[in-house]
Amino acid sequence: MKLSRDTLIEVSPTVAVEFDHGRVTATSEYGLVECGAELFGLFAAFRVPVTLQAGLERVSHANGSALRVDWVAASALALRCVDAGILRQVGTTDGREAVAASPTTSEAPRIHLEMLEDRERTDAYRRAIAATVRPGDVVVDVGTGNGVLAVAAAQAGARIVYAIEQSGIADTAARVFAANGVADRVRIVRGTSSAVSLPERADVMVSELIGHDALGERALEYTSDAVKRFVKPGGKVIPSGLRVYAQGVELDQELLEAHRVLPSTTARWREWYGTEFAPFEALALVDGYRVYLPPHEAHARCRNVTEPVTLAAIDLTAPSDTVECRATVNAVGGRLDAWLSWWELDLAPGCSISTEPGVAKVRCHWDCTLWFAGESRQVGPQERFELRYRRALTRTRLDVTPTA
Repeated sequence: MKLSRDTLIEVSPTVAVEFDHGRVTATSEYGLVECGAELFGLFAAFRVPVTLQAGLERVSHANGSALRVDWVAASALALRCVDAGILRQVGTTDGREAVAASPTTSEAPRIHLEMLEDRERTDAYRRAIAATVRPGDVVVDVGTGNGVLAVAAAQAGARIVYAIEQSGIADTAARVFAANGVADRVRIVRGTSSAVSLPERADVMVSELIGHDALGERALEYTSDAVKRFVKPGGKVIPSGLRVYAQGVELDQELLEAHRVLPSTTARWREWYGTEFAPFEALALVDGYRVYLPPHEAHARCRNVTEPVTLAAIDLTAPSDTVECRATVNAVGGRLDAWLSWWELDLAPGCSISTEPGVAKVRCHWDCTLWFAGESRQVGPQERFELRYRRALTRTRLDVTPTA
């Protein structure tokens, strides 16, 4: 059903909340929402069942600047929380029966256009499926989305493919299966992979849960759960391995000025407005501040000032829910502004996908992660850094410490 202003809404009782360096992350088994302290205002507004309109009025009139949100922003945040199962319609058990009027991210055409236009990504998966799936195999496709990988599994000879999908794109995927003549061998399983069960275990599991941040969006948690519950002992998993890399970089001036307040920035403001803004130069970026760049853009706008280093190597056939790795890297010299991170997926022997700048194609729909250093500084070729890369609860962090 659609939400209306009179729909009774409440906070789901199974939500987990994490507060880290000014960011609030709320997680349910259906998804997560990350924003600022205004999320607490939303929780306060819907702590007891109220209509959607009444709850939004409470948020938009909340006392305290950190919790008060204007009506439009509050409405958008509430719909995101409903979609993620963090807020739910009263009378439902999991929040999924109240469907927001706007499509979820995975339903929106744009993301599927980007993935299908990324031919290298889709072709690599199709090659891996063709090399792995054998006639008569049972296959599970976790997060089937537009259905292209489930179709590939059926075409490779799978006896049956269980295509798991929680969003409304499942309806379109079902039509894709029919249009390709495989509807008799591909069965849609609606729901989140962690909340559904299958009538049999699979010989092969296929998933594409990796985001820009390789460990973001609970990819490890979902993969770990699915492997344990859906895959036969000795079964195959696509992708089977993940490696995460990082390298210290110097940014081009335009990119640096977009995220730091530099003397050149305050000089420009002084000229424009006749006001001195030099005190802004002392503002430091929040610890953990990061942005995302397409690989081809990162290749053009970042200059290496350290050697590359492997942050993590993860076996996706038996992944842990948490990751904590340390690595040491040597500088080669230059101004250290940020740490650039990318990843590589092993799909099948001789078949992989990489988001490495200079390697990934322009159409790559994944971005690299740019972790900003607390402040920019010159580093010499003899300097070394210890990198601590970890995944805890819903956040991925990269902590960097200079070493002697």
